[in-house]
Amino acid sequence: IVEAVQTELRTKCCSSTAAAATEDNNNHSSAELWAVSPAPFPLRPLQGYDSLIHIDAEHWQDDAPSTLREYGIVTQSNILDQSEITELKQLVDEAIAEVENKLQEHRPEIDVGEDTFIFREIASRNLQRFDLRLDTIPRAHEMVERCVMSHDTIRKFLADTLGPSDDMDYDVSVLYSRPGA
Repeated sequence: IVEAVQTELRTKCCSSTAAAATEDNNNHSSAELWAVSPAPFPLRPLQGYDSLIHIDAEHWQDDAPSTLREYGIVTQSNILDQSEITELKQLVDEAIAEVENKLQEHRPEIDVGEDTFIFREIASRNLQRFDLRLDTIPRAHEMVERCVMSHDTIRKFLADTLGPSDDMDYDVSVLYSRPGA
């Protein structure tokens, strides 16, 4: 089992309640593949990481492996199509609601968003920011297998970076922030 890469899907959801109220369909969701190696990040450059670690589809095959080696992370926003992003967003929203309901039910003394906590399923990262594991949800794991790990671009990237492997150990999680965080 190769433990050198941890794959995370991060969703960025941009939604306007005004747009929802007027139904003008300005709401959208997007997703990026994040491949993260278990290594410390270099000091943050003044311009931030985004321009350094985001590789467009045209340059992915040439630049992604070296970017991962240099920065320990690489992003790509053209892996999932819009229907897959919608499916992923629904799955993530359901998982967030479920885990936050369980926290309220089983740990009412925790002020979620203010208190620091860590459980197998979820951990607080800082005020109103959370890391939620999705790999215990069969539908999430199946979706990552189907839409990400089976994608030719990703398979080639992993083989070029880690060597060929049909047995990859990875986690499926989402980093999310509550509004105003």
